[in-house]
Amino acid sequence: QQFKIEVWKENSLQHTYTGTTANRYTLPKNTLTAGAYLFKVWVGYANRFVNNQSKNITLKDITPTLDHLSLSGSNIDYDLILTWDSTYQSKAEIEIYKGSDKQDTITLNQENKYVIANNTLTTGAYTFKVRVAYTSTTGDRWSEFKSINVTLIESFPSIGALQPDGIIVDKNDDIRCWWTSNNQTKYTLTCGDYTYSGATEKEHIIPAGTFKVGTYSLTLKVIYITAQGVQKTESKTSKFIVTGKPNTPTIT
Repeated sequence: QQFKIEVWKENSLQHTYTGTTANRYTLPKNTLTAGAYLFKVWVGYANRFVNNQSKNITLKDITPTLDHLSLSGSNIDYDLILTWDSTYQSKAEIEIYKGSDKQDTITLNQENKYVIANNTLTTGAYTFKVRVAYTSTTGDRWSEFKSINVTLIESFPSIGALQPDGIIVDKNDDIRCWWTSNNQTKYTLTCGDYTYSGATEKEHIIPAGTFKVGTYSLTLKVIYITAQGVQKTESKTSKFIVTGKPNTPTIT
């Protein structure tokens, strides 16, 4: 007909709860603190508690954990995604350092990733620190910081071979211009008064008869455009000789 619950900690009675015919009782969260407890349940009738049973239970605070912190890449021309695994995460805090100087502090809720937009950071050595918290009615319980060190880089265009270079071509033939390059978004090819622009192709044919006999400089400008719209340029120049039979004279 009646029950009584006694909660003991270190031989000291902390709480007493009573009820009638129910066979369970719920303690609100954060009622007790962490530690070793003795729970003693009495049953009886007419306020006479005649039988009891006891159980020792060790209570612990919920402690958030964080692991597997990683960054998706190291090239600032692309979005960089910081990710981690966590338990009991109510919020997260990210600190970004370049060398020993703090660049930014970001606060999140239950997200376990953060996207750093391309070209937001500059190149150099960075440290990314993350910690997570479990929020209870008594406040935030934070994990230790986890950190990773990453050297951030950026992409530049480059040119390898550029042809024709150091050769003789016939003015009555098409002239095949070709090159090797990296990170080419677009290009401009200039030779004397002749100019041609294109995109990612690495070959261009100059029609026969474009040039007279002589020595010519061929300049290639390769442009790399980042996702943020920043343009980076690389140039290279080669020389070639144009020969050919003179045109048949006309007598007037």
